[in-house]
Amino acid sequence: ISDEEKPFKLPDGWEWRRLGELIESIDAGWSPACSSEPAAPGEWGVLKTTAVQSLEYREYENKSLPKNKSPRPQLEVKAGDILITRASPKNRVGISCLVEKTRENLMISDKIIRFHLISEDISAKYISL
Repeated sequence: ISDEEKPFKLPDGWEWRRLGELIESIDAGWSPACSSEPAAPGEWGVLKTTAVQSLEYREYENKSLPKNKSPRPQLEVKAGDILITRASPKNRVGISCLVEKTRENLMISDKIIRFHLISEDISAKYISL
């Protein structure tokens, strides 16, 4: 980042970086036709966009995966994931949160983007702002 782009001085030990330099991977999920009922504990579910609130993750906002669909474990939400909505009504696009903890067997939908950072030394809580 050039000096002209820096809006203010940072504290000692901090440095300006572009978001793309801090991201290891980005992926989106899958949106199969699901029941509107939330997945029971132990069952697989797909997150709704309402699971991603400003600075809040709501694991209970999910839809139960039908028994005739196979789960995609690579899409399972994990603690440390940064989630951002990419579709919904205009006022819901671009909402982000950090998943600090979550139950098992919940997958991201194709309306949610997931980021993984390049290092645990980077504050995911700060980036998710």
